[in-house]
Amino acid sequence: MINRKADKIIKLRNILALLTVLSLAIFAGRAVISNYSAVRDNNSVESDNFDNMKVLGSTTPAPIISAKAGIVYEINSGKLLFTKNPNLKLKSASLVKIMTALIVLENENINRIITVSKKAATMEPNIMGLYPGEKLSVEQLLYGLILASGNDSAAALAESTAGSEEKFVSMMNEKAGELKLNETLFSNATGLDDGNEQYSTAFDLMSLTLYTLKKYPEFEKISSTKDYFIGESFIGEENHKAFHLKHSSPLIDYPGFSGIKPGFTPQSHLSLITLIKARNHKLLIVILGSDDRKNETISLIEYGQKVIEENGS
Repeated sequence: MINRKADKIIKLRNILALLTVLSLAIFAGRAVISNYSAVRDNNSVESDNFDNMKVLGSTTPAPIISAKAGIVYEINSGKLLFTKNPNLKLKSASLVKIMTALIVLENENINRIITVSKKAATMEPNIMGLYPGEKLSVEQLLYGLILASGNDSAAALAESTAGSEEKFVSMMNEKAGELKLNETLFSNATGLDDGNEQYSTAFDLMSLTLYTLKKYPEFEKISSTKDYFIGESFIGEENHKAFHLKHSSPLIDYPGFSGIKPGFTPQSHLSLITLIKARNHKLLIVILGSDDRKNETISLIEYGQKVIEENGS
């Protein structure tokens, strides 16, 4: 009799445990669907439960990369093709300048002429090559910001937009909160290691890039330009020497290259965000903390294309 009662208790416990597991699975599934939709809509992006989001399967083995984190995302279909540590907080170096560009585009007239300060002109190491007192348009400085990854351009734009870089950084962090980039914090407009906390994740940077591309077509235009010449001008509002800017991405000659940018500091190591348009698809590839960002990005592009073919997407 005692054994029968014990068996009933055990069975009851097993049923309750099963119901608990099923409830959790349903809840997780809803969270995945909700978050997946948020990424596709590009206006509300949340990183919660990102590790549980569905990644398209493939019979092709995923490439092994040295990068600490990475994502491959097909924009047209809103499908994830590859992830590695998407929510890992890492220093993102000058990929920070994507947010810098976004804040400028949201708050500035790109035709406005601004004067370069001495502080901005003395920024190092990557520079557009600005001199104190030069006068250029916001648009011209955006080309210097993205193509040359100019820290002088970033400082000049930040000062012009907000009055100081400190106030500009506050705008950057406020925007990150608005976009629900929950694992991102900015301490400057350049991405330089300044001793303060500054980090992001592959997922947050993907979300930021998607939002900026969608809202500001001129960002894609600028970030996909391989070669840009600004002639000297000493008449009228503009007052500056000539500039010849070349895109710093190692993949500018890769078929279908459509923009974005690289990043590097000794602490962050090599990072790269790349947009590829090919075979009626748009691939966004993010890698952070890589030993070989060029070849690892290429391997992810090729893998992503195979996944798409296998899934008939």
